Amino acid sequence: MTTKETLSEPIDAVRKQTEAVKRSYQDYLNNPFEAKHVHVLRANIRKLRALLNFLKPTIDPALYQELQSHLREAGRGLSPLRDLDVLHVFCQDFAVKEPDLSDNYQALFNYLGILRRREQRKTFNKTNSQHFDNMLKSIDILLSDKQILQTKHWPQYIDKRLAKKQDKLENLSKHVDEMPYEALHDTRKKAKKLRYAASLLKRSTEQTLKEIIKSAKHIQADLGKETDSHVIERLLSDLSEKAPDEAVQAILLLIQKQLKLS
Repeated sequence: MTTKETLSEPIDAVRKQTEAVKRSYQDYLNNPFEAKHVHVLRANIRKLRALLNFLKPTIDPALYQELQSHLREAGRGLSPLRDLDVLHVFCQDFAVKEPDLSDNYQALFNYLGILRRREQRKTFNKTNSQHFDNMLKSIDILLSDKQILQTKHWPQYIDKRLAKKQDKLENLSKHVDEMPYEALHDTRKKAKKLRYAASLLKRSTEQTLKEIIKSAKHIQADLGKETDSHVIERLLSDLSEKAPDEAVQAILLLIQKQLKLS
């Protein structure tokens, strides 16, 4: 068990996660064609956002808003690319399961490849590049001044805040069957935030956080199936309307129909 002598400060977790964002961003710059790099970069940005959100009461309000704004915009610029990667994997699996359903699979994957390269180029435009530059500069400002994270009895602060967030999440999870999609999606985001914060701060408290992390991960995974299906169905519908030819449109509509039947 972690002892008081080995407890780390939350600023150490922020610094470590910042380095993870920088590394994954460099990996993406080096090879943006690799879907894994997009996924890891977005996940690392979300983890840092979750950590900062957890520490929000201890951070200068103006700097907090600036940090979250830049992190949010940087992640948002990658979202269309990540959605296409998720759709591509879904269609790959579908083609393996239903190889004889259509003669238009090749046209479909060629179209998805064109769309991905188009979205990939957008991530390097002036606006998105500036978002990433601003994000990294703002994080460096936070890390350069430890006093921004005010001195607290960190184990007590972390334990109390985790317990409060866990209670809220568990109460929400009891009503997911009654929720509209947006509320369900928001509940999944809360589960992610709790899981990420607990995982990144587990060395800053004497409390064992395994059960909190496990519970949040379980809720996130359960709701993820529904949110992923929603995203895939929306993309299939949107892309079928914009498809360049009838062959691609036909296979997109066919996959969409099979998804609704499953």
